Formats: sequence, C-alpha cells, structure tokens
Amino acid sequence: MAGPTKRERELSEQIYKLELIAEQAETEQKTLTVAVVARGKISNLRLTVARLKAERLAAREKDPLKRTRRLRRAATEAGNWQAVARFLQAEHDMEDRRAREKTRALADEAPPSPEQALEEIAAIVESLPQASLDRLAEVIENARNPRPRTGLRVIDGG
Repeated sequence: MAGPTKRERELSEQIYKLELIAEQAETEQKTLTVAVVARGKISNLRLTVARLKAERLAAREKDPLKRTRRLRRAATEAGNWQAVARFLQAEHDMEDRRAREKTRALADEAPPSPEQALEEIAAIVESLPQASLDRLAEVIENARNPRPRTGLRVIDGG
C-alpha cells in the first residue's frame, strides 16, 4: 500500500507548523486571535488532506461502483452535496446497468438439465424443516395418486 502523496505530506507539514504557531500564540504570547486563525487553517487543511486521501484510495479501487461509493462518502464528509447527488446518480446508473446485464446473462443461459435441476431441488429439500418435509411428502403423494373429484359439476345445457 503506497503512502501519502507529496501534496499530502506538504499539507501535513503545514498543519504541524500551524499547530506550533497556535500553541505558542495561546501559551507564550497570549494572542488568541492568531491562535484562532491558525486553528481554522488547520481545520481546513485537515479536510483537504482527508479529501486527497479518499481520492487516492478511491483511485486504487478496481470496481467502479465501489470507487464511486468511496468518493460519495468523501463528498458527504466534506459537505459537498452537489457532488454527493452526482455520485448517487452514478451509483444508481451503475447498479441498474449491472442488474440489466445480469438479467440478460440469465436469459441467455441454457436451462439446466433434468439432472442438474434434480440436484438443486435435492439441496433445497435437505435444508427444509421437518414440517415442510411432511407437507412436501403430501404434495408428492397427491401428484402421484390424484384423488378423483367428488364434487358435482353443473353443466348448462342451454
């Protein structure tokens, strides 16, 4: 895993220097205005470093959907709601495209052979609770030996 970029290191160094200035201003010089300004700049620099790190990590992500989600989280943390909206729309588009591709692939897939279907059914049946197995046994028995209908049918002779 590669470390911080040159720009991230430069910003971290600036943060460190500003922290020293703010600390000196608070303790030695008793000038709170300078300390407050320095702390504000430190906060902004930390946000920038966090954004750069998120972008660096997102660039390494192979899956475009995961990359977009990572960038959306970074935009959310930064409070950039316009970017969040764009990333959300891109996420939905990618998810829809993947669902359509999956559906197309399933439609193009050949139906399973009777042996494959029977193996899949057997795997499902093995996982059923006893009450469901009893009910399934009834259904199979009724399918093998259908009962004659005992009800009367009304035929309209017109």
